Amino acid sequence: MSLADIMKLIDPAPTQVDGLWRMVAHRHLCLGPTGHKHLSGGAALASVVAALEGETSRPLIHANAQFLSSPLAGDSFDIQIGPIKAGRSITQALATIFVAGQGVAHVAAALGAREEIGPFVWE
Repeated sequence: MSLADIMKLIDPAPTQVDGLWRMVAHRHLCLGPTGHKHLSGGAALASVVAALEGETSRPLIHANAQFLSSPLAGDSFDIQIGPIKAGRSITQALATIFVAGQGVAHVAAALGAREEIGPFVWE
């Protein structure tokens, strides 16, 4: 599979509930031993980032995750976004991945962009 093919599989969909997104752990995004294939941490984080960017309409600046467990291959999982603190140019957001009602990962992220601020930009 190409990277483009894999990125197509990272496609969380919004639900009718505000801040709630849903996705399935596709087998091509999973790893682990036979009988216990689970969503890779990178794919899980990428799924949350896609949902956060969709929810806020802002690009990712930074994200970190704490994994307690992971969805198994074929599991449907929810991404609950909130709370969100939106500023003029930067949004701070939290998100949790749930499998069957159990929180399995927490993500904290900053999203947004600023106009060019001249010589005060850190390099």
